[in-house]
Amino acid sequence: MKAVSNTTPLRYLIAIEQEHLLGQLFEKVFVPVAVREELTDAKTPETVRRCVLALPAWFEVRTAQETQKTTFPVTLHRGVSRSRERWAFWNVPTGWDS
Repeated sequence: MKAVSNTTPLRYLIAIEQEHLLGQLFEKVFVPVAVREELTDAKTPETVRRCVLALPAWFEVRTAQETQKTTFPVTLHRGVSRSRERWAFWNVPTGWDS
């Protein structure tokens, strides 16, 4: 089974040293580029940044095609404001289902 993740579960599973659970539950965990950028940002704890840069093969960063533009009435964090990327993930582009 494959999954798509946003920042929160990855950050906190890494923080409690349980990120390996994702690799046990899923053959692949896809994350948008914006999520990787958020997890490796200078404001992110060093242990999380190091781990994200060294995650195994089940962790895969993908660029999603934009399916629609969304405007938000408030300023959101970079990873959240890229929700259009996430929508593209949930629509599972052709070729990701194999």
